[in-house]
Amino acid sequence: PTVANGVVYTYGAQGMLHAIDLATGKKLWHADLQEWYGAKKGFFGTGCTPLVANGQVWLTTALNDGHSLHAVCVDAASGKIVRDVEVFKVETPPEKHKRNSYASPTGIIEGDSVFVHFGPMGTACIDAKSGSVRWENRELAWDTQNGPGGSLAIWKDKLILACDGRDAQYE
Repeated sequence: PTVANGVVYTYGAQGMLHAIDLATGKKLWHADLQEWYGAKKGFFGTGCTPLVANGQVWLTTALNDGHSLHAVCVDAASGKIVRDVEVFKVETPPEKHKRNSYASPTGIIEGDSVFVHFGPMGTACIDAKSGSVRWENRELAWDTQNGPGGSLAIWKDKLILACDGRDAQYE
């Protein structure tokens, strides 16, 4: 979960994003991404921690068994889905554990940039205002064994990502 401005935001494997008042525990709203995409019930392919800034909640999701990787922006006040950005199309998604998701890694927001990461399938920077992809990188390749994970970090002018694989270790 993420806490911002007195609201707890949770997002889980069923594709449900909830906004809960921190002081009272009252549900303020929810957004059902599984329904939004018309996905079948069951494990939906989500699991990142919500990113909250500037009145927006950003999430990642993987559709079509990892062939379509998205960043989704939800209005923090209403729960309305504002934009859905297909960040990557993946011809052959790598194997992963059945309880993991291709969208498990947690991104980061810096200013008006939303950085998202899908393990060896790619990392990208999205303009938070327009939803356009500013840049993408698909150069790093490694075997995650159980699927992508980890969180992005920023240090000074560097974007730091975890690339801990069973076949390669990047430093």
